[in-house]
Amino acid sequence: MDTSFSVRERDTTTFVQTLTNKKVFNAIDPVLMLDKEDYREILPGTTNSGEKYIYAFLFDDLQGGYDTINELSEKTGLKVVGDVKHKERINNLLIDSSNDGSGEFIERIMNAEYVITDSYHGFIFAMLGRKSFVCYTRSRSGIRARNLLENLGIDDHYLLGNEKGTDLLLSEIDYDIVFRKINVWKEKSEQFLKETLGING
Repeated sequence: MDTSFSVRERDTTTFVQTLTNKKVFNAIDPVLMLDKEDYREILPGTTNSGEKYIYAFLFDDLQGGYDTINELSEKTGLKVVGDVKHKERINNLLIDSSNDGSGEFIERIMNAEYVITDSYHGFIFAMLGRKSFVCYTRSRSGIRARNLLENLGIDDHYLLGNEKGTDLLLSEIDYDIVFRKINVWKEKSEQFLKETLGING
């Protein structure tokens, strides 16, 4: 079997291609190979807050992120479920979710009205749940996040640390267009895997 290469970041794909004569394929992130309902089947079902909420998950100390959380809460009247470094900077905190496991993390996102995060997988699950979201840049996941959002045509939802995203969150994302792009990319990635593994059909 010939060696094949796949990379999920577009920019990294270009770089790796300079190192080999083999075709390097830009594959979709594996998380997007499954649908929302696939994940719902394995979620714990333990995080229902009893009311609508904003979900905030921030690794870094991002002024724009905190400003957006508080401004969005004020404008919508929704409280915040959050896993952030500085909980004292959130004006309307409903639940501190910092002790959540991975299942609870996904479930919080799936059940939220809005998602504010600098987590790569945080915004992916927000997309799968068709949530209104903004994703803030981080040094370790910036390329991944930016490339993916560019590929899907919603890179305006990728923000720098000092930017506010309230207006973006209050506008609708055309998820029909986004998922048409995801499904085409998913099909190409599945075909690549089948060809690489020698699977017919």
